[in-house]
Amino acid sequence: MLRRWQTKYRFIAVAVFWFAWRSAPGIISCAGYWIAIFSVLEIAFRSRKLAKVESSLLFLGVLSNALVTMANGGIMPAVGMPSSFIPASGIWSGSDAGSRWLLLADNARLYYFSLGDIFLYLGIILFVVRNLTKLIQRRLYHAETMEG
Repeated sequence: MLRRWQTKYRFIAVAVFWFAWRSAPGIISCAGYWIAIFSVLEIAFRSRKLAKVESSLLFLGVLSNALVTMANGGIMPAVGMPSSFIPASGIWSGSDAGSRWLLLADNARLYYFSLGDIFLYLGIILFVVRNLTKLIQRRLYHAETMEG
């Protein structure tokens, strides 16, 4: 069982590596970020608050994004990016002949999202919908028991 301070440090590691990766894009900072993200996912999986579908989608999303950025030296290529487009950070760039795993890269046809991003968003949406449904059902149940 992880203690609360151990969990907190994992989240801090994610933030530190995210800022390191954004300020100095490269394979080391990218790898540190993805390792930190996987350690946080491990906490979520252990807590069993995520259903199997949600867990699978989140894992696929993180894995997809990690694979494509690591294969491209810590940079996420964007397929179909016009030459006039200026990325928000150095961790993104237009794809070129040397780019790898472009199927998993950000794509103009997907509004500059990647397949990994879509998996992540679907997992998050399912988690929110499932928990909101549970909350509403609990409130309705308590309202009915208070009336009767």
